[in-house]
Amino acid sequence: MKKTLFAIISFCLAASTAFAQNEIHLNEDKPQDEIPIDINGHEQGRLFIKINGEPDNQGRSPVQIQLENNSDDYEFLLFDHICSKKELRKNKIYFDKGYIGRTTLKVENIDLDASQGYLIPPDPNIRYTFPDILVEEGKTYNCKIPIHLAKPKRNWFCKKKKKLYDIITYTLDISVENKDKAYDKLKHECDSLLAVFNEALASEKFCTNSHHRPSFKVQTEKYTTANHKLREQINENKGWSKESNKYKRYNALLESLDKMDYALEQYKHDCGKHNVKKHNCPYCKLSLQEIYNRLNRHYIDLHNGTVQQTAIINEVNALYKCCTDSSCAKHAQQWKNNDSLKASIIECYKKIMAY
Repeated sequence: MKKTLFAIISFCLAASTAFAQNEIHLNEDKPQDEIPIDINGHEQGRLFIKINGEPDNQGRSPVQIQLENNSDDYEFLLFDHICSKKELRKNKIYFDKGYIGRTTLKVENIDLDASQGYLIPPDPNIRYTFPDILVEEGKTYNCKIPIHLAKPKRNWFCKKKKKLYDIITYTLDISVENKDKAYDKLKHECDSLLAVFNEALASEKFCTNSHHRPSFKVQTEKYTTANHKLREQINENKGWSKESNKYKRYNALLESLDKMDYALEQYKHDCGKHNVKKHNCPYCKLSLQEIYNRLNRHYIDLHNGTVQQTAIINEVNALYKCCTDSSCAKHAQQWKNNDSLKASIIECYKKIMAY
């Protein structure tokens, strides 16, 4: 009775240690995880699980699983289908007397690379790499990896024979959060800025008239400043190759901000509400030709020494200002359209000022 009870307890303990349930949560901050393979209270191998690329157009992230054996006692065997005792013998694999069950267990929901064989070499520098699995955002991918513990069977005639002693099954529940939190935050901020900016343009909030106060640059400063800060943050997060989807997403944000810059360059609107003081002086009644004649006469007198510059400087400046002030009702348009007379006045004025 005691022997039977002891056998039952031993079996329960063996069963509880032969199955390992692991929840693996991968994301941008934690793109990989590792699971130690415990045999008889000692770590004798590892499972490596990591995100192995960017999500596809269905939101599925490729995940790579690798198995490493660094055990001095056991070889690791994997099977892609259930093998009976008879089939195993054909491959020179035998069950030990203490082996529980009559068949092997197969790896579930992960393909095996048959070219690598069933044996996981006892070399920490050589890992068995499973073909990638695709894990969908918001869902859990369940897979099972039964690791069969084997040792070479002592036989003088065939050293390639192996004996199976036990199975350790690792059940992996893998989930991936592939959202780029930094991108989502920047995208929201860009969208918000552009929405407010476009609304301001549509309502003609800005005035580009040079007489408007505050100036157009000051009116739009809070938008351009926000644009600049977002560019800096986006460029800080653009550490990927130009071919990657992440690079393209971040670059699209920069292109949206470029459109904002272009819109500002093209924007023209005069609110018509600014009060511009019209130019008015004693020389407004003169024509541009008459103003030139006066300036030229002052230059000749200055050149002949019949007058000092200090005596004529105030009138010279006043005459020139009357020509160039855009608010002068009489001269503003003439100044734009009479290039030859304009050039003569400017030349004469410069000679007097430089005398």
